Amino acid sequence: MKFSKLFILSLLTLSIISCSKDDDSKDSNDTSASLVGTWKATDFSYESTSRTETQGTTIESESTGIAKELDLTVEFSDDPKTYEVDSDYILEVTTETSGQTIVQEYPIQYSGSGTWNRDGDILTVTVDNEENEAEITKLTASTLIYVSTETQTQNQSGVTTTVEITETVTFTRQ
Repeated sequence: MKFSKLFILSLLTLSIISCSKDDDSKDSNDTSASLVGTWKATDFSYESTSRTETQGTTIESESTGIAKELDLTVEFSDDPKTYEVDSDYILEVTTETSGQTIVQEYPIQYSGSGTWNRDGDILTVTVDNEENEAEITKLTASTLIYVSTETQTQNQSGVTTTVEITETVTFTRQ
């Protein structure tokens, strides 16, 4: 499994979501505000499931993660629709496989930019000609929450691995 590639793709998706306008005291499912502006992440959670099959044997694992020392900022511009992201944090991932639990920390440092588009509650970001989508679940004048899910399957030398990653990120407008 190419964890680093999946993780980088997930990080790019994470880096692309933000919104504005509206009062947080309104409906918790409100997504009517503008995405344009600067957003700072206040919470980041990660969940994944993995299924590996080879020669009739299946190995499944589940992982959860949280960001520690979270320093992630995204700025969305409107004309043109571009974004810039700067992040530095530690992702602590707890994985359970076959009754064994492993906790690992991954230092994440990333700076980059790309383009974005919003269609309803779907935010699409493009980096190096690769599109990633996330669902905006809340977007008010002060809060942005998005959820991104990615599934990737790899086949190599008779081994098939399918990984599904879900990330939920909460931002506060700066």
